[in-house]
Amino acid sequence: MEITLIGVTEKEGGVRAIPMNYRSVTGRVEPPEGPTVGFESTLERDLALLLDFDMTVKRVTSQPLRIDFTVGSGRKRTYTPDLLATFHHTIDGQTPPPILYEVKYADELRERAQELEPGFNAARMLCEQRGWHFQVMDETFIRTTYLQNVQKLRHFRSYPDDGRSALMLVDTLRELGISTPSELLASTFMDRTNRAQAVGAMWRLVCEQVIGVNLMNVLTMKSEIWLTEVSIYG
Repeated sequence: MEITLIGVTEKEGGVRAIPMNYRSVTGRVEPPEGPTVGFESTLERDLALLLDFDMTVKRVTSQPLRIDFTVGSGRKRTYTPDLLATFHHTIDGQTPPPILYEVKYADELRERAQELEPGFNAARMLCEQRGWHFQVMDETFIRTTYLQNVQKLRHFRSYPDDGRSALMLVDTLRELGISTPSELLASTFMDRTNRAQAVGAMWRLVCEQVIGVNLMNVLTMKSEIWLTEVSIYG
């Protein structure tokens, strides 16, 4: 299957607006900073949530570009990937390559494989030219325990805190070494009311990766937690 790229149309906010659709779920994910990210299915929404929670991701754009291409000597075709993620610089000053995403359910990928593959190959060619990556994501990669934890945690990113509770939690965890959320709260605050009020501050520290935890496992008050190297609290 010979693919020939004809051209690429790009816009900073995406090549098209996502309209209201009564046959599928549409909407926008709102990050703490930057533009909102549109989605046209709950699966796209869930990937956008994962990318939004990832502190290494700088920006996510929905419907980021349109690729014009031909297959063999056939007529022009177009393909628009779902999302584009760009990344912050790493500690060593390197910037990971952007990732172009296509989001489809596994059943649809199987049933429409012949129809979809030319567009995917066009995207792979474009990404190879630009030094990007192209990834096709289905529910087996997106809807995991990690997503469930992200859905529980993400609203704590904006939890209001004067810094006192966070500082106390970090100091205590530094002394404990390895702990659990339940043990950390009990060791930091003797008063039950103060302990309950500090729960939000603790989960915010998890969101900020000051407190480390394995989010691939179900997050509970008995999960193993530790202080990470990114702590800004002394």
